[in-house]
Amino acid sequence: IALWAAALGGLESIAKAAVATLVPKVERGAAYGRFYAVLGIAWWLGSMVLGVAYDVAPWIAGVISAGLALAAAIVLLQVGRAREG
Repeated sequence: IALWAAALGGLESIAKAAVATLVPKVERGAAYGRFYAVLGIAWWLGSMVLGVAYDVAPWIAGVISAGLALAAAIVLLQVGRAREG
């Protein structure tokens, strides 16, 4: 539980900072709402998918998790670069 709490705390702070950085001030309220709506749905679906994958073979769940984390990092970097350029 401690690891989960630490991860969630990191997600909360990083996500709020990312939205604040990427979205104009007047649109932030709506952006936070959309972000957390998508996060909640994705969390629920991801938990179901990873649970099934773990039942099949734990390493499959690990590969899926690592792949999605890498894909998310790449997307976030691309969005940041697009806003700079």
